[in-house]
Amino acid sequence: MAALPVVADFCRRLDIAGIFDRLCPVREVARVSHGEVVEALIANRLTAPAPLEHIAAWAGEWAVEEVFGIEAETLNDDRIARALDAIAPEPEHITGSVGAAAISAFGPLCSDGFGDFFPDDPAAAPALSDGLVAALYAWAKSIDATLDLHLRDREAGRYDAQRERLFHEGAEPASRVAHEAGPARTVTHEGPAHGGLVALTSITWQGDRQL
Repeated sequence: MAALPVVADFCRRLDIAGIFDRLCPVREVARVSHGEVVEALIANRLTAPAPLEHIAAWAGEWAVEEVFGIEAETLNDDRIARALDAIAPEPEHITGSVGAAAISAFGPLCSDGFGDFFPDDPAAAPALSDGLVAALYAWAKSIDATLDLHLRDREAGRYDAQRERLFHEGAEPASRVAHEAGPARTVTHEGPAHGGLVALTSITWQGDRQL
């Protein structure tokens, strides 16, 4: 079983199966959904990566049914291939959905050696002022709202301008984080400044100096 419960917990906190199933639904008679197959594949990649034709055997050996509720025999290479075919047209929507879920579940900030965190997390964040914490939360909420619209309409490029605007708006609180954190730490702000979610741009500061 090893790390499977940990992987399952992260998948559930991010609603991985739900995200994939809303974007790529299956017929009601299906024994396992595309989202459930994806969760099993994630678990396999993180524990004992195997070729598609060996996933069912891995699932039987690693208690996937007990942890994920998926019978090992349903994870045959044909079923996995159908799931991958179904999700192939949706990379941008999937990226946006999982990204929004990660922000909601783990926080909009990330620190090397610590991971994701919220602006007012005393265990990770520098002692940020109340006004800056509020600004970061408001900015993250605006990102969530734009991603929700994008996922609702599922029209490529429709919200690129809003995402670019949010990137530029986020530069101001990011520079304030750098100022309050001081020159001993670097702060990088990354987002889709030009184009869709796969075209990322970053700005880095060290204290008050932009690098």
